[in-house]
Amino acid sequence: MALRCEVTTSLSFELDGKVKTADKKNADPDSFSTGISMIYNHFPGQKMRPVNWEVEWGIVDWEFSRKEESFNFVTSPTGTVVWTAKPGINFDVSFGAEVGTNLRNHITEIRNGYGTIARLTPGASAYLVKNIGTNKLSWTTLYRPRVLLTEEPLIDHRRAVPVSLARGTRESISNTLNWQVGLFAITLKHEYGSLPPAFEFVDHKATIGLTVMWKWKDKE
Repeated sequence: MALRCEVTTSLSFELDGKVKTADKKNADPDSFSTGISMIYNHFPGQKMRPVNWEVEWGIVDWEFSRKEESFNFVTSPTGTVVWTAKPGINFDVSFGAEVGTNLRNHITEIRNGYGTIARLTPGASAYLVKNIGTNKLSWTTLYRPRVLLTEEPLIDHRRAVPVSLARGTRESISNTLNWQVGLFAITLKHEYGSLPPAFEFVDHKATIGLTVMWKWKDKE
């Protein structure tokens, strides 16, 4: 979910929120992230070109995990180069950082926050959009490894010691297929890897969702 305020054709501010469900049958929301971002899109000559770039600064971001009771505060500048191969097909490469602090943590033995957070965040993504009559089919692949320069939690039940506090690289991959028919959309999503703040490893999780949309016009 996101609310965007455009200041100019290139500069905008965005308030966004994301929810990740726990690995439970009742799909109870587990982790949340919310924040305020500043986004600058550079389009040479104010026209879209095959290669463009974008700078996004997550001025304030809060990362929550309800199940593990973890709470992070970070700020996250990111630069992205976008290549439009042809209409409806985009690829991008990004590099950024996430810097902040852990304010609360009930994952490891350190209960009152384990201190500084410093991550390098390279990434890449691919987008495909195809209009089929009045319907729309879209595919999105996102890959983002987080290189941890400080120790953070890792929950991995495949290991002999499932909970640890360590540096290293935490990868996340998602593939999303969305089929929109009129006011309805069906979404299939595949996830692999781990995300902050708990970095609980997900070993190939698939979900399906249904979205109902509507629109209205103001009466004159």
